Amino acid sequence: GLHGAFLPFSACNWTLSEPVFVEGKDYWSFNFTLTEVYGHPKFAEFAKNNIEIRCRFYNTNTTETIDKNHNYTVAAGHLKFDFVVNHGEWNIDKINEFLRNHGLEEIPTNRTGLTLWINMASITIQDIPQEKTVQAQNQFMQQVENKSRMGGAFINGEYYRVDSNETQKGADEKPVSALLQLRERFRKRVRIQFVRRNATFAGFLEFVPWARLLNKTGGTIKFVNVTASYIAAGHHLRLFLCYPYFGNHTLEHDPTIGLASAPTIPTLINPITLAILIGTTIAIAIAIASIKIRKKTVNIVNVQ
Repeated sequence: GLHGAFLPFSACNWTLSEPVFVEGKDYWSFNFTLTEVYGHPKFAEFAKNNIEIRCRFYNTNTTETIDKNHNYTVAAGHLKFDFVVNHGEWNIDKINEFLRNHGLEEIPTNRTGLTLWINMASITIQDIPQEKTVQAQNQFMQQVENKSRMGGAFINGEYYRVDSNETQKGADEKPVSALLQLRERFRKRVRIQFVRRNATFAGFLEFVPWARLLNKTGGTIKFVNVTASYIAAGHHLRLFLCYPYFGNHTLEHDPTIGLASAPTIPTLINPITLAILIGTTIAIAIAIASIKIRKKTVNIVNVQ
């Protein structure tokens, strides 16, 4: 059968690995692995143990090498998280198999894709629940949007207000106009920075407009374009990172959250900071969509 189009973060159990300090690279590493899916049996058949969020929190400026032709620099104090789908199971493949068996024209695979939904919000530390119960944490995640005090965001240098709820007005999402040429995409990044009362906060989220497709041995098959769109949702921003159809290969993409200016290295990492960091990572709201069933699709700009 076909799986649904939407898998919310709250319907998943994520198992956290023990944080490990990586000598030589000077970063803390910890992973979240999707180990159980509740209420979505068709997703559970292929998603369990196949979707990971691999996190690296850097203590110093570091250059990461992708392959012999590509590398990038990560600054101290930045959290880079790899969104990894170890293999895809696509409704469109099942539909096309049915069409082939009946001599009908198949649907092009570029009509489908995968979307990572991220909610960007800004709350005060007083609004974070002190209770350690799972119920309290779940209630907190559900109320983040209502508690957010985010007024706007700078998206690639352009100011965008988020205080109104455009989703309730039926507005379309706005594409991220990165204006990136194919030859530049390994050097350019898209940055979204928090704003309140026209003043920028230190925090930001950024991503490169490409992702890797890997084979079973971890080798790079090719790089694919990542596109994005966003919409104001009432004092918080909904960001959609969109990936093209990738068959049964592994998809790997690594957005980054961090500070525009990190503290000095000796005070950067301590047990309390690491605990807050992990807790913040858990609170990232993620949803997965494999086939769009809404009347309005996410508007995107193809980066080519």
